[in-house]
Amino acid sequence: MNRIKKIMTVTLSCLFVISSVSGCQSSNKTEKENSSSQIVSDTNAPETKQPAKTSESETPTKPIYVIKSYNIYSGNETIDHYYNFDYEDNKLVKIEGYDTQGLGITYKTEINDDNNLTSFSSFDSKGAKSEYYKMDLYDDGTLKCEHRYSPTDEVLYKYDYTYNDNKQIDTKTGYSNGTTQSGKSGYTYDKKQNIVQQTNYSVKGDATSYIKYFYKKGKLVTEKYFSKEGKIYYINKYNYNKNGKITTVYNYTDKKCKKIASTTKYKYNKKGLKTDEFRYSQKNKLDKHINIKYQKIKVVSEKPWYLDWVYNKISE
Repeated sequence: MNRIKKIMTVTLSCLFVISSVSGCQSSNKTEKENSSSQIVSDTNAPETKQPAKTSESETPTKPIYVIKSYNIYSGNETIDHYYNFDYEDNKLVKIEGYDTQGLGITYKTEINDDNNLTSFSSFDSKGAKSEYYKMDLYDDGTLKCEHRYSPTDEVLYKYDYTYNDNKQIDTKTGYSNGTTQSGKSGYTYDKKQNIVQQTNYSVKGDATSYIKYFYKKGKLVTEKYFSKEGKIYYINKYNYNKNGKITTVYNYTDKKCKKIASTTKYKYNKKGLKTDEFRYSQKNKLDKHINIKYQKIKVVSEKPWYLDWVYNKISE
């Protein structure tokens, strides 16, 4: 089933590289609390920033909007497939994906008493288990290590995470088969805590590629993807509305930004929630339309970190 690609304000993307270890790297835990994205096959950095443990008796719950359904239409506005999200006791418990043949895939979560995701599993239309994830967490619930398994319980890959003192992405290290390091990404920030560079490293520790981020009045306006020699892979440019929401993303394949490769446009409702995403080809032909619907749940302190993580996984 096709998957939705989600644009985040800071796009931590692609290409990976990795070296060996078995089990989770114990990366100093004062360590810090957010994850890194790598340039590895299918991974964008998950959003792992989380609230410290807080009981509901200490902090009153507050309503937040969460995704109820993704509806994906083809270029001729015919429904292609869609996902329905189910919540119980203010926690995400299941996602069902449908295509023209009916139910195609089901995702199920395991969430502990501290409202942190510890397992994310997928099942095919017949209920057979497909690939699944297991998470190791720090004591405060922050994601420490992420394992991805095959249906036969073989480790497909593993990622270890470290965090800086500002609870931001520091490093993300990947391991093929869970043991052989295949690459690493590191992140740097400016004084305003904006990410300014992602550097991707080979097993030998050599830089292999870069992503640089440029801001204007506090908003990300340009992303540039470079090879280690400085060759431009592509450039993303962002436009915003008066409320600070992204309205258009232009993707270019040349350093002078004269050749548009694709365009993505967004619409929002009165609450500032993204309701529609339109993706256009190089010739400005509509390739895909994504419609998003929402519902309210109540949470403690702030939005659970795993919601963004899950949304990113199903949209890979």
